[in-house]
Amino acid sequence: MPLIASPQGIVILITFAAAVKENDTSPLILYVALAITMVINLLTLLFGARILKFIPPAALMVTLKVVGVLLTALAVQLILWGMGDLGLVPPIGTKAH
Repeated sequence: MPLIASPQGIVILITFAAAVKENDTSPLILYVALAITMVINLLTLLFGARILKFIPPAALMVTLKVVGVLLTALAVQLILWGMGDLGLVPPIGTKAH
């Protein structure tokens, strides 16, 4: 499942779905974002072996660590926004969601 619906793709969908619902706009942007994310994932899976030939293992490890930290920070931010919406914690900064 994570190879098809990446964590980044799930975050994009949740963020755009909330924006579409909040702004009463057409869900077309949500579908376009979903399609773009799926195409990027498909291309990565299809050409993964060829891509890895040009990337050294050390660069992959650094990228993995950086993306992991960014994904963790994004998860914490989404949790804080959700807790703020529920009134469990005071709102933090301006809401971008």
